[in-house]
Amino acid sequence: MSKANLANSQLSGSNMEGVPLEGTILTGANLIRTDFTRANLRRANLSNADLRGANLEGANVTNATLRNADLTGTKLHHTAFNGADMAGGHRMSSVTGSIPALGH
Repeated sequence: MSKANLANSQLSGSNMEGVPLEGTILTGANLIRTDFTRANLRRANLSNADLRGANLEGANVTNATLRNADLTGTKLHHTAFNGADMAGGHRMSSVTGSIPALGH
């Protein structure tokens, strides 16, 4: 599914565990409670995506764009965010885990 255009998709509650989503466009997508465990989201565009309660544990989000994404309640243990663009007023309350230095 790499490099697919899934902008504004309704994928709430989907199981994307381990799915290769490198370069996929997910702008404005509804990803509430979606399981991205160990998924490859490298260079994906998640701008304005709703990731509330999503599971990104072990996911690769390297060089992805998450501008204005809602990460409220998201699980981020062992998530790789190197070079990710997280600019904007995204919400992050109740996040489980931490975001390491982004290396801009």
